[in-house]
Amino acid sequence: MLVKANSMQAYFREALDASLRLSNISVTETAQVYVVHLLHEFSRSEVAFAGTDYGEKISVAHMLERGLLAQNPEALQIYRHLGDTCLYTLGFFREAAIKRLSSQRYYNDMGAQAYAQASILAKPHNAALFSELSSRFNDMVILIEYIAKYKNQEKSN
Repeated sequence: MLVKANSMQAYFREALDASLRLSNISVTETAQVYVVHLLHEFSRSEVAFAGTDYGEKISVAHMLERGLLAQNPEALQIYRHLGDTCLYTLGFFREAAIKRLSSQRYYNDMGAQAYAQASILAKPHNAALFSELSSRFNDMVILIEYIAKYKNQEKSN
């Protein structure tokens, strides 16, 4: 699908705004900015597959193991990426991820716990963001599911 927007970030912002209205979910502006940035970054394959070799399929359990073994600030980056990966995967590819490995609850729990760990390791100004992403993980997945269907909704309205 060809997306017509001034930038990918503008597209994701527009899609998020529509998703917030349609879902009746409200999150902080900081979380909104984070989600737009996450989606923009994950639209680039080198970010989506960060820390892997070409063709390598890294599991979320392996990412968790890396986080547990790492020291801060590397551990924070790993937990953040783990949370982001679970959120992105569930929002855009839930059925495929569940068929491939495990249940939705597994990804929900891994993502929420990764963000919880990130909130512990983060500097105070970012700790609240990661705490929100952890406690509202299911809502964030719903928002991204709406974003994934955004152009289809726009055409049907």
